[in-house]
Amino acid sequence: MLARFLVAASIFGGLVVAAQAQTLAVDIKVRGFTKGDVEKAIEVFRQNCQPLGGKGWSDVSKVEAEVFEEHAPHRTAKGWKTTIFLKLRISNDPRIIPADDRDIGVIAGQTLHFALGGGTSPGYFATKRASQLLCGLPVNDRGGDEFKAVPAFSFLER
Repeated sequence: MLARFLVAASIFGGLVVAAQAQTLAVDIKVRGFTKGDVEKAIEVFRQNCQPLGGKGWSDVSKVEAEVFEEHAPHRTAKGWKTTIFLKLRISNDPRIIPADDRDIGVIAGQTLHFALGGGTSPGYFATKRASQLLCGLPVNDRGGDEFKAVPAFSFLER
């Protein structure tokens, strides 16, 4: 492990987090990335994952990010060499996002998963149905990842 950071934060990338302070845990396992890179990636993610990244962010109680060398074929096919894997814990009692969904089931208390990367096709994968729903993506009922192109993630190509 090259670096591990634990930062208490109530503001990420200039966007105020309402309701409660969050903890950002960052685990960097590759050279060339900093906590600042991860914070910038979270800011870009929030702008491109709505409604979760907007008003819904106040229902996120914990943020974890792991930066690692990419090996998964569906992500390396997009030219990704490195991935930032986000885990976002939803409050047990969310006030903005729905606590449950007729098609998805329970959302309250879940940990949502997202893979962010640069490469030839920068963007993110939402890896759970609740993650897809809360980012406004099509929900993959077969359990597959859904991809959203985000050119602003090109800075992650390293």
